[in-house]
Formats: sequence, structure tokens, C-alpha cells
Amino acid sequence: VSLGISMVIGKHNVDRLIEEIGYVIKSYRPISLGVNFMKPPTKAQKDFPFLVSPEQYVRAIYAAYKVYRETGVFFEFVYRKISPFVNQKFRYHDCGAAAGTTINIDAKGNIGPCKSFLVLGSVTEDIKKQWTLGSGRELPVLKSLQKRSPVYINACQECEAIATCGNACAYEAWVESGDMMNIDMKACGYTQLFHREFRDVREAAFLLA
Repeated sequence: VSLGISMVIGKHNVDRLIEEIGYVIKSYRPISLGVNFMKPPTKAQKDFPFLVSPEQYVRAIYAAYKVYRETGVFFEFVYRKISPFVNQKFRYHDCGAAAGTTINIDAKGNIGPCKSFLVLGSVTEDIKKQWTLGSGRELPVLKSLQKRSPVYINACQECEAIATCGNACAYEAWVESGDMMNIDMKACGYTQLFHREFRDVREAAFLLA
């Protein structure tokens, strides 16, 4: 069995992330590891006490990645940002959910474009209704999400990290502003930090060469 493990970074583990990831790799030998930015559990909990800042997130995950990259474990979230940077290919959407190409269904029958949206009544009921009508391939929610790419957002056009961003999480945008089509401002922060890290590493390698 090929094992993939997902975890989140919050105040409960941000200061000991290297040790915790080391334990996971040693104990379970995963081939992939998703280490994600913790999201508010509901819209009313924007100040959820375990949330960390984009700066804390980037510092922790990038430090852990540099320690364990030689193990061959696929650091899913870091590679989302590294891959378009290294391959010089534009990342139009950060994930399938944010691109409107993914549907998630839980044991209670809730439906949403991503796991975070499963329990949101309006989104769930809209999708259920459209699916029942036989128009599952033309779900308005999913079609609209395809426009969340930074290529359609004026405020993103001058950003140096536009090609590695993908406008990240529709759920985070909804929590912050009430509109899933808006910019995910937390991801905007940590994506730019990642981009600067990669840029500095590339420039350093060029100077050393």
C-alpha cells in the first residue's frame, strides 16, 4: 500500500513541525505528505485560536521541507509552489476544488466543491438541486469557480508571484469576505513569501555558478 498523509499547521504544532514530520516519515513511510494551512472551522471563527500567520506557516513548512526533501517524500503543498516556478509554467488554479473540477461528498450526503464547503447549506443545496435536475455537468457553482484564476483578477496583474498562485482557496475567500470568488488574502501572503524564498535561492545559485 502506498500511503499519503495529510496534516495541518497550527499553533499546536508550528514550533515542533520538523520533529513531528520526522516522526511521521519514520513511523509510516509515506510517499506523499500534505502539510496545509489551517482554515477557520466556520465563518464565525475567523479568529480561531489555533490559526497561524502566513509568515509562521511559510517559515515552518519550508524549514521542514529543506530537512526532509532528500527522503523522497512528496511535499504536496510546497511542490504546488515550486513546480510552476521551476518549470516556468503558469498555475491557473491552486487545486481542483478552486478550479471547479472537483466534487466532494461526505457520509451525510453533503456535496461541495471542496471538503471545507461540505457543511455549508446553501452551496450544498444548490449543487444537490442542479444535480437532481440532471445538469451535473453544468453546475453553476463549479463553472463560476473556473473564473477564480488570477489571470481574471485585475489586482493580481502586477504581482511577481502571479504564475505560482492559482488564487488558492475559495473557502478562505468566502470566510473572509462572504464571496468565494474573491481573493484568498492569506494565500496571497504566503504565496508571495514562498516565491521570494525560491527567487532568492535561484539567484544565489546563479551567483555561485
